[in-house]
Amino acid sequence: MDANIKNFIVDASYLLSVLLPDEASSEESKKHLTMIINRTYKFFAPKILEFEVCNSIKTTVIRNRIGKTSAEKILTRFNKIPINYLDINRERVLDLSINKNLTFYDASYLYLARINKYKLLTLDKKLEKL
Repeated sequence: MDANIKNFIVDASYLLSVLLPDEASSEESKKHLTMIINRTYKFFAPKILEFEVCNSIKTTVIRNRIGKTSAEKILTRFNKIPINYLDINRERVLDLSINKNLTFYDASYLYLARINKYKLLTLDKKLEKL
């Protein structure tokens, strides 16, 4: 692995802040997305990320925050982000979710960040503190 490449675990909240037009995204999250597109950063995530992002896009349409055409464009942008999907150990994630009182989804991101020793990119303040 190239020593100049930075690796991150990325969660849905972080990506959605950049993808959705009415979400507040930080300059840092925009920078990270640019760096991944330029191949100097790598994003990793549990497979659940795809479902969380796609469900959130669908929900924004149902709540009339965006139209179907915009949703399709956002999905196309999401599909272009190179994300490496990793398997989790369900037993360990369950244990972590119980011990930290997290959803199984959030515990999946935290688990991957811990075992890989990668920084977790999230906008979830509780998750960020762990």
